[in-house]
Amino acid sequence: MENHVISVRQFTIIVTFFAIGTGILIFPASIVGESKQDAWMSSILAVLISLLIVRMFIATGNIAPNKSLVDINKKILGKWVGNFISITFVFFTFITAGELLYFANDFLSTSIMHDSSGYQFSIIFGLLVIFGCSLGLETFARSAEILFPIFFILFIILILLISPQINVENIQPVLENGPKSILFGALLFISYFSFPMISLLMIFPVSIKDKKGAKKGFYIGTIVGGISLIIIITLCILVLDPNYTAHSRFPSYELAKLISIGNVIERIEIILGFMWFIAIFFKTLVYFYASVISLGQILKIKNYRILTLPLGFVLILLSNFIHPNTIHSDIYNKGPWIPFVATYAVILPLVLIVVAKIRKIN
Repeated sequence: MENHVISVRQFTIIVTFFAIGTGILIFPASIVGESKQDAWMSSILAVLISLLIVRMFIATGNIAPNKSLVDINKKILGKWVGNFISITFVFFTFITAGELLYFANDFLSTSIMHDSSGYQFSIIFGLLVIFGCSLGLETFARSAEILFPIFFILFIILILLISPQINVENIQPVLENGPKSILFGALLFISYFSFPMISLLMIFPVSIKDKKGAKKGFYIGTIVGGISLIIIITLCILVLDPNYTAHSRFPSYELAKLISIGNVIERIEIILGFMWFIAIFFKTLVYFYASVISLGQILKIKNYRILTLPLGFVLILLSNFIHPNTIHSDIYNKGPWIPFVATYAVILPLVLIVVAKIRKIN
């Protein structure tokens, strides 16, 4: 396989974009739907727990810092079992990348270009992902580095412009629905936010120059991404109110529609749409890159790029059939998705760490 190396700063930015990902648009409705006005508490709790999950990922990656997750599976679990687990991991990352293409098409066709029909947006978005993956890790890491300040400048502008419409009464009464709803809301948050970061073990720490500094970058990216989502969810509650947020498909987009300054600066919600497009692009790209690299390592292909185009076309086709409608998508993400992602985010790392200690592999 080809060697690609990025800096700690670039990795931190990739982690941040990956953490924010679909969350900036889709998180609020799901989390507020479960925790109501206490969703901000669920979010804070989830981010704190996520730091422990990231610590487990770091421990897993450090079993063999010069190897990817696929190679670690083989090293710890043996050739046959390790390759089998890795093949299922390819399935996980590939399926999830396809779902993100579905989200992109759903948002663009229903919220921005209403007259559009079909799957043209998933095709265009998919081609961008294929192109980004074919350029390699170093190239898309540099592009993330360039877009990062633009993203957060727009994010700060959004917060400042919507803040005058905050209504503190929307967050009351506190703990009305009890701790159970807060805990389930936190579980949902974690399943979208930190569990998928297991995919980053195809990059961390094997593809990072400073492997010691990469650990710090992992934490910083998680914290920055987590705080960003906490702010978005809290603003949706304070401005839109919990009931409206829970029943809106893209509540943060609706939030941005409310921005009005002197009846002159209005309808600038496209800013949030652009921010989301940046975040979901890099999250989809990481998933797809992880699946391509993983399959290449399993098949022992030196140049992974020969897999990019055929897998990319399959990915675009998959995105058109992965969910027949939004109801199916919601049921999947609140049900089967949680044990599915937890299998790779919790069970697999724990098994690798325990077996490595038993076999005394350092």
